[in-house]
Amino acid sequence: MRRLILTALATALVVCTTAFVTSPAQDKDDTELTKHMKVINTSMRKLRAALKNPERHAEALELVLSMQEHALASKKLEPELMATIKGEDEKKKFLIDYRKSMHEFINHMFTYEVAILEGDIDAAKAVHKKLLKGKSPAHKKFKIEK
Repeated sequence: MRRLILTALATALVVCTTAFVTSPAQDKDDTELTKHMKVINTSMRKLRAALKNPERHAEALELVLSMQEHALASKKLEPELMATIKGEDEKKKFLIDYRKSMHEFINHMFTYEVAILEGDIDAAKAVHKKLLKGKSPAHKKFKIEK
C-alpha cells in the first residue's frame, strides 16, 4: 500500500512538473507581441471545440472578443523581425505590410463575432478555417523562426 501511494505521488509530481515546464506561459523570453499571439492561438484551439457545442456558443463569443483585444494590442507592436531589416524605407514597408496583415486579421475577427451573434455557426467555422489557413504565411513573413 505504501509503495502504491509513493508511486502515485511520484507520477503526479512528474506530470505536474512537466506541465509547468512546457507551459508556453512560462517562457520568460517572450516578447509582448508573442504573449498576445499565444493567447490568440490558445483561444483558436478552444473556439474549435466551443463551436461544436451549442451550449458553449456564449463562451465562443467571449473567446472571439478576447482575440480581438489581443489582435488590436498586437497591431500596435513591432515584430521582432523588424530589428533585422536594414534601411528606413524597408522598415517602413515591413511595418505597413504587418499592419495591413493585422488589419485583415482583425476584420476576420469582427466577421467571426457577427457570425456567432447571428447563430451562423457554419459561417463562423468558415472564418475559423480562413484564419488557420493564413496563420502560417503570416508567421513566415513576420516572425523570426526559433
